[in-house]
Amino acid sequence: HLASMGGHVEVLGYLQQACGQGILQQKDVQGRTCAHLASMEGHAGVLRYLQATCGMELLLGKDARGTTCAHLASHGGHVETLKQLLE
Repeated sequence: HLASMGGHVEVLGYLQQACGQGILQQKDVQGRTCAHLASMEGHAGVLRYLQATCGMELLLGKDARGTTCAHLASHGGHVETLKQLLE
């Protein structure tokens, strides 16, 4: 999750290779995935990687409060990230 927040695509790639795809789909205690945190911080490149690796389902998922990645990107004013989510 921290790699997503920091926009570190290369670290996510290493983690996926070392630990498997499931590591990218894990949820934190708030039900948020790497995609939620990348959206919150405006990291469209991370979302492109997650979409290519895990599929669009990950980007469309809701956290424990029903919040989507698009909600978080919108709240943060991250237009490029929002565009990535809506493609």
